Amino acid sequence: MNHLTALERADHTGWAYGSRNRRTGAYALGYCAEQPHVHPTEDEARACYGQYQRDRVRLDSRTSNWCDCAECGEPTKTGARIEGDGYNLATLCEKHLTAELAIKHLHIDGPAGDSWQS
Repeated sequence: MNHLTALERADHTGWAYGSRNRRTGAYALGYCAEQPHVHPTEDEARACYGQYQRDRVRLDSRTSNWCDCAECGEPTKTGARIEGDGYNLATLCEKHLTAELAIKHLHIDGPAGDSWQS
């Protein structure tokens, strides 16, 4: 299991958002991984990863089965996802398939919280 969370550096000099598990240890994610840097606070690390997720919203997902639109309940096979994230999908009909509604229904409209992924 991977625990996605804000991680404090071992030397207590700052924070990065990352993934941690018993087998592989901890590593930075998002912008923190692309250009190694640390944030002075946990809140800033969480805000950074939240922005990274929002910057990677894609409106090109399709499902094989009919699902209900998260906004209006109409049947749809279209949806939104976060690029590189195979865990989350917001099903939205063509009328509601916008970045703003995708961010709302993917629950990434603020700083990143904690999550567990396997």
